Amino acid sequence: WMQPKDIYESMCLGTNVVFARAFEIVEEMADELGVEEDSMFDGMDETIKNSINKNLWLPEQGYYSGYLYGGIYPIQSRATDALGQSLSIIFDVATDEMAHSVISRTPVVPFGTPSVYPQMPDIKPYHNDAVWPFVQSYWNLAAREVENIDAFNAGFGALCRAAALFG
Repeated sequence: WMQPKDIYESMCLGTNVVFARAFEIVEEMADELGVEEDSMFDGMDETIKNSINKNLWLPEQGYYSGYLYGGIYPIQSRATDALGQSLSIIFDVATDEMAHSVISRTPVVPFGTPSVYPQMPDIKPYHNDAVWPFVQSYWNLAAREVENIDAFNAGFGALCRAAALFG
């Protein structure tokens, strides 16, 4: 339903969380190597984190939007992205309050945490209508990070169930 141009112009939660962490690593490497502090990368991680929290947080939902899309006048998607939600916690993009909210309020289905939610009608199941084991694993790590044992147990159960039932 999105064309490459639409994807290019969008702001994706998961991608930007990874960029924030990558710039944080670049700063750590520069510190380790004794590189001057006035690099063009200084503070880029915080700039991206702040932009994520400003543009993608859905306060009424208590979790992040999966992406902004629509070109010049972007629309905030109401869909979640379980991998992006998880990485926002693991990579310290979400504040403590936001992290707890993400784990307790992101929609979960009987077989685990869906890659995207809600499902999109008439779209083939690739990301849609799927619980991916590697995404569920990151979700479990994020649940552990905020010490939400119920979410962790449900996520671990989802992994075990998938392995037992579907090989």
